[in-house]
Amino acid sequence: MSRDLRNDAASGIDWARLVEVRERRKKLALQAMLADRREAERSRAAAQREADERQRRVAAKLAHWQAARGALASGAFNAAQLGAATAWSGVLDAGIAQQDGTLRDAHAALAERERVLDTSRAALRRASSGVQKVVILQQREHERAGRIAEARLDALNEDLAATRWSARRPA
Repeated sequence: MSRDLRNDAASGIDWARLVEVRERRKKLALQAMLADRREAERSRAAAQREADERQRRVAAKLAHWQAARGALASGAFNAAQLGAATAWSGVLDAGIAQQDGTLRDAHAALAERERVLDTSRAALRRASSGVQKVVILQQREHERAGRIAEARLDALNEDLAATRWSARRPA
């Protein structure tokens, strides 16, 4: 019987099929991990945009009060203008507070995406390990089958040599 590497008759395992199944699982895990990575990158970019927007709002408030301080120092600032500056500062504070909430939500979404990404990375590592394990087991099985075949061949050669020797021996 010729040895078919796809199906080892001694073990009854179709190693090529098993490797194929594990490779498919690895490929699916890789695709899922890549999709999760893209989502995490989108969440990271969104969180950065929200942080930039918060920073812009804080800078706008700072610029508002610097302008008010400058006007006050030049003497061109009256009580009505101070009231308007304070009211506008309140509007800016409300916008900053709202942005803080949006930023917290963006960071929470990013943390969840990172958790999902870590989970899919772990799944990919397990799938890769499964492929490696099957390949190693396949190699071991083929080596074992080769050793058995070699031992059988050695036994047959010894039997043949003994038969020849006994046939040449005078009776």
